Amino acid sequence: MHADEFEKAIRCFEGLIAGYADEPEIQERAKVLLHACEKKIQEKGKTVLRSADDYYNVGIADLNRREIHSAISHLQHALKLMPKGDHILYALATANALQGNREQALQYLKQSITYRGENRFLAARDADFESLQDDPEFKQLVTPSEK
Repeated sequence: MHADEFEKAIRCFEGLIAGYADEPEIQERAKVLLHACEKKIQEKGKTVLRSADDYYNVGIADLNRREIHSAISHLQHALKLMPKGDHILYALATANALQGNREQALQYLKQSITYRGENRFLAARDADFESLQDDPEFKQLVTPSEK
């Protein structure tokens, strides 16, 4: 339940209710928590996303849970609303790197760095780019140019 896996939590609470029919305290507590999970699912379904920040925040939450497909979908919607959002481009780069989409990851990262040069330093140390650490194009993107 605390990991926002409400469907799984509901199944567990239903199991407790069925398995402990002789324990009124367990029954009552499980029913209360089951109801709370059902309410959270309903609230999640009612969430209205309007701004680029709304889509970005949901995308980042999905990314943190490693729900990559959903994260990319939300982040792409955010990007449509804010095409020069370097933070959105950076998040899309990390999501694609985690998914193994090298070309997409590098393309988004390059755009992100174009709009905000500091992103190169973040990417150089970001564990989400681990799959690209030895990639020559990635190394070139995250290494500051000599002037």
